[in-house]
Amino acid sequence: MAHRVDWVRGSVLLILLILGAASAALTQHWLPPAALAVLACAFMMLRHLRSKAPRSLELIDCDEIIGHPQTTLERVAELERRSEIYWQAARRFEELFSGLPIACFTTDAKGTIYEWNRESEKLWGYPASEVFEQSMFDLLWPEGVSKSVRARLARVFAGRKSDPFEVELKSSRQNRSWVLSSIFPLRDPNGNVVAALCANVDITDRKKWEERLRNSESKFRCLIEHGRDVILTLELDGKITYASPSVKSVLDWEPSDLEGKNVHEYLRKSADADIETLFQNARIDATNLPPTRLAFLHQDGLYRYLECMPSLHRNELGEMVLILNARDVSDRLRMERALRASEERTRNIIDSALDAVITLDENGQIIGWNSAAHEIFGYTREETLGRKLLHLVVPAEERSGHPLDVEALFESQPDFDRVRTEIEVLRKDGERFLIELSLSQSVYGDARFCSAFIRDVTERRNARVAIEQLARFPNENPSPTLRFSTDGKVLYANSASSPLLDTWQVSLGDPLPESFRSEIQSCFVEHKMSQMEFEAQGRVYLLDIVP
Repeated sequence: MAHRVDWVRGSVLLILLILGAASAALTQHWLPPAALAVLACAFMMLRHLRSKAPRSLELIDCDEIIGHPQTTLERVAELERRSEIYWQAARRFEELFSGLPIACFTTDAKGTIYEWNRESEKLWGYPASEVFEQSMFDLLWPEGVSKSVRARLARVFAGRKSDPFEVELKSSRQNRSWVLSSIFPLRDPNGNVVAALCANVDITDRKKWEERLRNSESKFRCLIEHGRDVILTLELDGKITYASPSVKSVLDWEPSDLEGKNVHEYLRKSADADIETLFQNARIDATNLPPTRLAFLHQDGLYRYLECMPSLHRNELGEMVLILNARDVSDRLRMERALRASEERTRNIIDSALDAVITLDENGQIIGWNSAAHEIFGYTREETLGRKLLHLVVPAEERSGHPLDVEALFESQPDFDRVRTEIEVLRKDGERFLIELSLSQSVYGDARFCSAFIRDVTERRNARVAIEQLARFPNENPSPTLRFSTDGKVLYANSASSPLLDTWQVSLGDPLPESFRSEIQSCFVEHKMSQMEFEAQGRVYLLDIVP
C-alpha cells in the first residue's frame, strides 16, 4: 500500500509539472522551449505510467493536452481532486489494514512481502521495515513447510483454491507459536490475480490445550488399558459400545466378544431388573446414579459379581451413554460370606458356652455379652452394651486397681497375654459371689480388645469349705479323704479311701501314680484347687485336690 501511495504522490507531482507548463502557454500564448521540453517529458512519463495508473488518471488523454489547453487545465484540476480523494481513501484503507485483529500481509507470486500490519508484527516479532520486500519463505516459515506454502501460493496465483493450514511459526522470539493460515487472491478489475493476502490466526493456546488434552487422553487410556477395573460403555438400550482390555483378565472375554452385544445377554436373570432400574434412573436424573452390583457371565459359564459405579456422559455424536466402572468383588463377597458364617458359628459357640464370655474394647466398655453372662449376672445384652464392666459389677469403693479395670490394664501392660484370678463381684440384684476370671488380649488392625472368661465358682468354694470341715474329722467322712505330701506320697487315708488305694496299688508312704502325682504337685505350686475324675471298682469319683 505504501509504494502505491508514493506512486500517486509522484503522479500528482508530474501533473503539477504539466499544469505549470500549460499555464505558461495560456498566459504567453506560446510555449517556451523549456515548457515544451517539460511537456514532452511529461507526456512520455504519462504514457509509460498509464498502464499502472489508477482509473482516475485515465480521465486525461495526453494527446488532447496541447490542442485544448483550457479544457486540459480543468481536467487536471479534477484529476488533482480525485487523486486527493484516492490518496485519503488509500490512507484509510492502509489504517484499516494495519488495525485488523488478524495478522495479515500481502505478497506477490514470488513470496515477496509488501504490506505488513501490526498484528503480524506482534505475531512474528518483526517490524514492517524489516520484512518489506523480504521473502516470506526465508523469513517466516520453517524449512520443513516452506515448500508446502510455496505450492499453496502457486495454486492461488493459478486461480485455484487453497485450504487453510496449520503450521508452527519461525518467529524472532524463542517461544513456540502456532498459526492457522489462509491465502486469498487479490485481483485487478479484469479479474487477474496480482497479489495474495495471507491471513494468520494465532492458535497457540488452542494447540497447547489440544496437546494437554492428548496427554490427558493418553494417560487415562493407559489407566483404562492397564487397570484392573472393567470399563464398559453402554447405550441406554443396553448395547455395549466399548469394553476395556481388562475384561480378559476379569471375565476371560475378549473386548470384541462384548462390543456390539446387549448387556442383558451376559447378566444373570435376577440382575436384569437392576440394570433396567439403572437405565431408568439415568434417563430421569443423570447426576445421581447410585452404585449397583451385577452378576456378569464369565467365560467358564459361572457368574462373577461386579460392583459398578455408573456415570452418564455424551459421546462424540452427542448421544447420552452410560459408563460403568466395574470391579470384581466375587472373592471379597465369598470371604465376607465365610466371615459372616464364621462369626455366626463363633457367636453360637459363645452363646452356648457354660462360662460367661464378655468382650471389652480398650476403654473397658462392653461390646459382647453372651447368654451365660446373662444367667450369671442377671443383665440382658441390651442393658450392658456400651457400659463399662468395671462399673457394672464392682462397687465404687473397690474399683481402684481392680483386675476388671481393663483401661488401666492396657495402659500399664500394653502387651499382656493372659490374666487369671478369683475375685468377688456383684450380681444385678446386689448379691456378692465369687468368680474365676481369665482375661486375654486380641488385636485387629489398630484396635485392641479384651475377652473376659468368667466362671461362677460359688458352689466350688462352698464344696471346698465343706471338704475342709470334713477333713478335720476324716474318719467320720463317708467319702474318701486323703492327705499327700508335696512330692505326691500318701500320708493319710480314711477307711472310705480303700477302693482308691487298691486301684492305685499303693499304701501309706507310697508315691501315687505319675498322672496323679504331677497334678498334686501342680496344685502345691499354684496354690489352687483342682478337680479330677477317677474310676475305681466300678464307681466314678470326683477328686477335689485342695492345697
